Amino acid sequence: MPRDSLRSNLLLSETTEYQSTAERVLEYRVASGVYDELLGGDGRMSSAWQYLMQAVGELGGEELAERQRKVHSLLRDDGAAYYAYGSDRQQPVRRQWGMDLLPWVIGSEQWREIETGLLERSELFDLLLKDIYGDRTLIQRGVVPPEVLFGHRGFLRASQGVALPGDHQLLLHAADLVRQPNGEICVLADRTQAPSGSGYALANRIVSTRVLPSTFRDSDVHRLSGFFQSLRAKLMSLAPESASPNIAILTPGPLNETYFEHAYLASYLGFELVQASDLAVRRNALWMKTLDGWEQVHVLWRRVDDDYCDPVELKSDSQLGVPGLLEVARAGNVVVVNPIGSGVLESPALLAYLPAIARHFLGRELQLPSVKTWWCGDADSFDHVVKHIDQMVIKPVFRSADVANIMVSELDESARADLLKTLVSKPDYFVAQERLNPSHLPVLSGAGLAPRPAILRAFSVASEGAYRLMPGGLTRVGAHEGAQHISNQLGSVSKDTWIVASESKHEGEASLDMEYRDPSLVDRVAGLPSRVIENMFWLGRYAERAEFGLRLTRTLLLQSADIGSANDTAQQRMLAALVGISDSSALVAQQGLSIEDNNREALLMLVLDPARRESVVGSLHSMLACADETKELLTFDSQRVINQIRDESRQLVADLQHNMFSAPEDVLSPVLTSLLALSGIFHESVNRGMGWNFLDLGRRLERGIQSAREISQMLGTAAPPAREQFTLESLLSSNESLVFYRRIYRGHLELRNVLELLLLDHDNPRGMLFQLARMEEQAATLPPGDSKSRELTADARCLLEAKSLLQLVRLDDLCVVDETSQQRPALLDCCHRMESLLSQAAIALSERYFDRPIQPKQLLRQHWELAP
Repeated sequence: MPRDSLRSNLLLSETTEYQSTAERVLEYRVASGVYDELLGGDGRMSSAWQYLMQAVGELGGEELAERQRKVHSLLRDDGAAYYAYGSDRQQPVRRQWGMDLLPWVIGSEQWREIETGLLERSELFDLLLKDIYGDRTLIQRGVVPPEVLFGHRGFLRASQGVALPGDHQLLLHAADLVRQPNGEICVLADRTQAPSGSGYALANRIVSTRVLPSTFRDSDVHRLSGFFQSLRAKLMSLAPESASPNIAILTPGPLNETYFEHAYLASYLGFELVQASDLAVRRNALWMKTLDGWEQVHVLWRRVDDDYCDPVELKSDSQLGVPGLLEVARAGNVVVVNPIGSGVLESPALLAYLPAIARHFLGRELQLPSVKTWWCGDADSFDHVVKHIDQMVIKPVFRSADVANIMVSELDESARADLLKTLVSKPDYFVAQERLNPSHLPVLSGAGLAPRPAILRAFSVASEGAYRLMPGGLTRVGAHEGAQHISNQLGSVSKDTWIVASESKHEGEASLDMEYRDPSLVDRVAGLPSRVIENMFWLGRYAERAEFGLRLTRTLLLQSADIGSANDTAQQRMLAALVGISDSSALVAQQGLSIEDNNREALLMLVLDPARRESVVGSLHSMLACADETKELLTFDSQRVINQIRDESRQLVADLQHNMFSAPEDVLSPVLTSLLALSGIFHESVNRGMGWNFLDLGRRLERGIQSAREISQMLGTAAPPAREQFTLESLLSSNESLVFYRRIYRGHLELRNVLELLLLDHDNPRGMLFQLARMEEQAATLPPGDSKSRELTADARCLLEAKSLLQLVRLDDLCVVDETSQQRPALLDCCHRMESLLSQAAIALSERYFDRPIQPKQLLRQHWELAP
């Protein structure tokens, strides 16, 4: 039967059939005292849910559990994460983004009422923002007490005079919605300065379409691409018509709670992702530092809170903002979205006066009510709050990580008394809101379906003459039935939000790639920020350093069965090389360990210690940190492998200790395989631009440095013939060159031949001369910079000298052994010189292209920053 006919027949069936199917297969139980989105107020399944629940019932519990695991796997592969902070805000914990398989399904008719109310609300908040930084008629006519606005930290006098082009000042607006027990939708809060969640909603949707493809397709769900198309078009329209728009997203950095979203949207929309260190104000304009020079930024979509945006005029010790940004915005030379100062609209005290504000601007009541709110700074409202304190939720007027919302009913007598004292002493700083019981949604649990409270964050964007609402949003559900605190910081999970249409086609929902583009912009490629290029360089270096150390460790473990035989010399020298790679010499001496003694296990735990940044596993973690800084440049496949490495590295040391006496080398193989896969993806899938050039340069430099160290450590001192054979074999094995050597030299191990293969062979991808040739090619493509001198740069001189050193070397001289010391002085000198030259080249490249930005210094702390 065709899908459309099947869907029609299902929708014509009795509602009770769907309800019984869900209850029989998944044993759904409705929570008491709340509105249930699945079964409604009368206990009958909503028509919007029927097709989904029929599909759920047919899949059965085991298949649903498997698809939920697939959701987790896909989000992991995407790198979807959220950083949760403790009370000290110092040690963020990276959590994988959680998503429940079942979406929140809302019918078109119901959504139309919500949409109308939210679009009206966005228009009202836009008028409110214009008035606050304009004529302030609300204060002049007594609609809002002056203290509500001027006493709020979100009101920034420095933002007076900032005006965006076009009809709207508030370009992005988000609202948190809940459904009350009576079935009515209520707005709980508004987000206006840097609304988050739209990127997570998009990620959820993409996952949802992959794990429930046929159900999604047959449900006629409204697409989200049209919203992001409008967002992109709006931001593009804000730039001067005569300029090629350069649009950037300002992020606080990889440790920000929602950094994944920032990178995700930058990649999806094709914008630059920048941090404060990438930007500078020059000549009354905003510029981005690239390797090709300074590039002007026309539109800045900020994901940094208001008071952190400009350390000159706002929070003076902020490292997240750009000095002088407000002055440039006031001059109209950069458009900041949302405008700095829009955070005042997030004050919950405004909700107490929103009905009066709506009557003032619109001449009518709002279609969607807000949660009942009382500002404690008003005497009558304060009396009402005190009388009904047990039914209230107390919130600070200004959101802060240090002050949480307080459910008064959960307090004991002592805590309640302390709260009342605080309210009496600082009434202006708090509001009281009616305690709500949000509607519940079904989520998958071990026993089937279970009810959980839900909040929906809806998003709107200013479009041509009006706002456009995302047909869906970010749904978050509580950790347990009846939960009053629903927050990602507290471990809540999310859901996709399906707005199911009565019609099968949706106008204006074409793919983002099908929008009209100005032909003059198609061939334009913006330069990457210098910070991103630098992280690509170090991504290559750390990846190679980690791979080199793990490969050497695996070779050592494979040889471990021969301890005490002629192989002990090779093992000692490999351990010495590992100690050098991980910069552990001082720690080895401090702990009284000796490479010559039988301390292999203790030494391995030291050189692999994940708590040390210099260790082999520490290099893995540094590589992952660089990958986070360049997330917007990485392909899906590379992200998937990087997240696999992240998971594998967490337990690597513990697993190695547990398996030390049973094929321990197998513990390292998955990580090494993933690193090799990542290298292959970088080589075949990353665009051969400046980022790739520096990535490959970093990898080649690090491989050359580590190879020189290993050769000097393994072969710098002669050993008896039998022991030398094991040493040569171990060296070739750790460099993945043993099979290659046997094919060329018929398997007989000779020092001269080994050195020829590892130093001079142009065809050996692990050979030193091979690395130098590739580095020379990459260095030739780098920007020349401002210097017009014809002399070689410092990095070019180092690379040329290193290449000449190898080309002029005599292999027989390298093999000569000093009879007194038993060392090979020519080999040691060659390796040490190679290591020094390559290290100098790396430093010279860094100094030439990655100059350190001058960080703003706090000269004076403004007194208003001390206010709560």
